[in-house]
Amino acid sequence: MVRRMYAPAKGPVMTTTQTGAAAARSLQARYGPWALVAGASDGVGAEFARQAAAAGINCILVARRLQLLDQLARELKAQHGVEVITRSVDLTQPDAAARMLGSAAGLDVGLFVYNAGSGPFRNEVFWTLRSPTGGPCCA
Repeated sequence: MVRRMYAPAKGPVMTTTQTGAAAARSLQARYGPWALVAGASDGVGAEFARQAAAAGINCILVARRLQLLDQLARELKAQHGVEVITRSVDLTQPDAAARMLGSAAGLDVGLFVYNAGSGPFRNEVFWTLRSPTGGPCCA
């Protein structure tokens, strides 16, 4: 289950006056308790996961390299006390979208970050992750 969609036109995620705990509460209030980050094994994807976890948002980390995902998961749990689910998914495979969605089954995902370098599934996953009101999640 996915909470809601926020279009960029609704304003910035954080204002320049928000810092620390206030900024974290703002992100969690906006996106809810879970984020799904595809391409989270390193680089920008891993940093998205770190920022979400720092805001108290639990993370589903998806990429091919499970060892790197597990290492990041340990870091996020230790530093931020969040729940983390890791899934090894090759995003170039035909079943990648279904496997990513399966990882999020039953969770209140409000943020979907697709930072993987390949895979034709971005739109499929984006439009499949829907809130109970029918709107897609934020990507």
